[in-house]
Amino acid sequence: MKKNSRLIALLLALLMVLPACSADGAGEDTTESDTTAPETTEATVNHETTEEPSISVVVTPDTTPETKQEETTSPYPPHDGETIRILIQNGKSEAFTSDFAEGELASYLSEREAALLSDHNTVIRPTASADIVERIKNGVQTSNNDFDFLLLNSDAGAELLTFGALEALSEAGIGITPSTAGIRESLTDSLTVGGAVFLVACDALVSDLSSFRVIEYNGAALSSDPARAAADGAFTVELLLSYISELKTDAFAIDQDSLLALFCGVGGKVFVENEKGLPTSSLAEDKNFSKKYEIALGLIKNDSQTNRAAAFTVSSLAPARDGVTILPLPKSSSGDDYITPTKAETLTLLAAPIGVIDGVRLAKLLNCLCVASGELRAASRAEYIDQNNQYAEPIISILENSARLDLGILLGWGDIDEYVASSLASGKSAKDMLADRVVPMRNKAAETAAGILADRLNIK
Repeated sequence: MKKNSRLIALLLALLMVLPACSADGAGEDTTESDTTAPETTEATVNHETTEEPSISVVVTPDTTPETKQEETTSPYPPHDGETIRILIQNGKSEAFTSDFAEGELASYLSEREAALLSDHNTVIRPTASADIVERIKNGVQTSNNDFDFLLLNSDAGAELLTFGALEALSEAGIGITPSTAGIRESLTDSLTVGGAVFLVACDALVSDLSSFRVIEYNGAALSSDPARAAADGAFTVELLLSYISELKTDAFAIDQDSLLALFCGVGGKVFVENEKGLPTSSLAEDKNFSKKYEIALGLIKNDSQTNRAAAFTVSSLAPARDGVTILPLPKSSSGDDYITPTKAETLTLLAAPIGVIDGVRLAKLLNCLCVASGELRAASRAEYIDQNNQYAEPIISILENSARLDLGILLGWGDIDEYVASSLASGKSAKDMLADRVVPMRNKAAETAAGILADRLNIK
């Protein structure tokens, strides 16, 4: 009986093993498609008639689930000197490296690259990213950022700043400050956070020129030369109003996008710094707000109401052309400094992803890049200078040295900038605007955002 029981148990065990063996056999049947490597699209340009190495442009799909983006990189031969590894936001490559540029710009960029190599034994290795924000955020989370610098528009810079993904370039060991050689001091200083530099405008970039908000003067006959007054530091609101009165009609034109620039140009501030060096709403803090607001409103009320060309028009800086003189935005009084607001949408900035290992090296690389960019900067400036106007070059220098971008406006806290612009557009007085019930809510939103940023960047 026991013998029979053992036999039955053995048979049952065999029956249980057979299906498992069958499954294992099915798993061994692997098709060719399961082992095929992902395809890589590669375009190769061979220079058979020269000794230069081939240059390949490889489009590699990013397999990181969070980003699902594409990055375009340009492989180069090995270099035994320094290498500037830079991640570039899509659409910015053509203004930074000769690989992507065309025409005269490509020539100037090639000269910069040659100067970097001959004078500093340094080369640029760019990577273009379809979504630089997500790329860097994921890199921060995985401790996998392999770049020295980021080249990005101001909006992307603001997002990475608030995420805590950017290095403080002014910290000990790096030491890049607004007054460092090659840095555009006024513009970079306006973007500091708690006294620290995270976003940089510098000589290596030239987009700041086209982002300047200016007044274009069409040369209408006046009792004095506005360009001379501007170069002498005397182009004030009072003088501009006198010109408007002198011309009587179609004197001044401004579109809605420029209203806030005009307000900032006459000395108005949407945000002021709190005790931590962070933006806080000027609607709650700045006693000068109402005064500057009414000055800007007085100019806007002189806005031309016809389709005829105005003598003075607020716009962004454009290359020099016949019949147009560039002027800075007027200042409140002759004792004030000029202020040149910049248009965030067209401004490109430089930053570094958090986790810099060798700060001294990073500072040296930026200095080399700025020094090698001298000819590029000079050529870019020349596009905006009317050679027939002796005051054109001094005015461009005024714009460069007075350029600013209000950090609170860039960050968009409480949408206070949009609220001020819409109030100006509607002709609302400062008193009525400040009495609006939405103002305390906007102020609170900005205050909360500042607190969050202070905690994230460890600003005490």
